[in-house]
Amino acid sequence: MNTSIANNLSFTAMNKWGNKHLLLGLLRIAGMALLIGDLLFLYFLPLPILYADDQAIGMLTLIAAIALVPILVYGILRLFNREAITMAVLSLFFVIPTFDYFQDYRKEQALKTEGLQTKAVITDRKLEEEKNDKGKWLIKCTFKVADQNYETLYHDEEEHHYKVGDSLNITYLKYLPKVYTLAKP
Repeated sequence: MNTSIANNLSFTAMNKWGNKHLLLGLLRIAGMALLIGDLLFLYFLPLPILYADDQAIGMLTLIAAIALVPILVYGILRLFNREAITMAVLSLFFVIPTFDYFQDYRKEQALKTEGLQTKAVITDRKLEEEKNDKGKWLIKCTFKVADQNYETLYHDEEEHHYKVGDSLNITYLKYLPKVYTLAKP
């Protein structure tokens, strides 16, 4: 009778141990799936969301890149090893630059395939001073699409020959004019 109780206890302990490994394996798989899903969401985020008028949407993207990815990496690695916090922090140094590079590439490709050209007028020109350098000239432009005015950010003026009021070509996306590039002279 004592033998059957011992066998029963050993089976119960083995069952609990087996369930623990099964649960740990499922957590690893679920964590990896969440991480991969988050990275796919970030990297293939539609341009209208990435360049949304509402700043809260942009902040959600930033939070997903800066907070969610390291948290997921930490959680997954914690299941595997003890250096999880180091790897989670290091993931930022991989995700953020590649995210920025990939989004620039997507923007460039969209402008090449779907871009339209129009004239932009230079509305401001300023000298940005830099240490140990003469500085660089920056220009800001406005352009009109479908009776709505858009304003560019400041861009480097490499030729140094533009004045306020001059016009230059700009390539933009019809469905999202905030995505643009200044044409090279």
